Amino acid sequence: MLKYFDSFTELVSTVQKHQKYLKGCFNCGFVWCSKKDILERQLTEEEVEEIQRCVVDLSNKGLTVQQLSKLKIKISHGICIPCWRLKRGEKVRKEQQEMGLSPCYGSANDGHCSKASVCKWHPVCVVDRAELVNR
Repeated sequence: MLKYFDSFTELVSTVQKHQKYLKGCFNCGFVWCSKKDILERQLTEEEVEEIQRCVVDLSNKGLTVQQLSKLKIKISHGICIPCWRLKRGEKVRKEQQEMGLSPCYGSANDGHCSKASVCKWHPVCVVDRAELVNR
């Protein structure tokens, strides 16, 4: 179980230390670090735990990318997969219908898809929750 930071100052300094590994969604404010990023950088177990603690505490506090920048924390921002999936859903389902496919995009919320091997949208449609640390 992850231990929370003892103080806000400790959280801020730890986030500043690991800010290059964190990403923030400009739509919902969710902060995450992907397992792919962690594996590519060969971080120690202690560093991975610190990053996970940062993600959990930032999510619990609901700090936005704008608020973080005021604390001199610059994290990459864009859009998280769940928000992207919601925003793109209607357009993708229309394209699926035009291609003669079932308009099923975003409907496999349990993580199971019978067409995973043939669907070009699968990597962003069925979100692999393990890819988003502590979502």
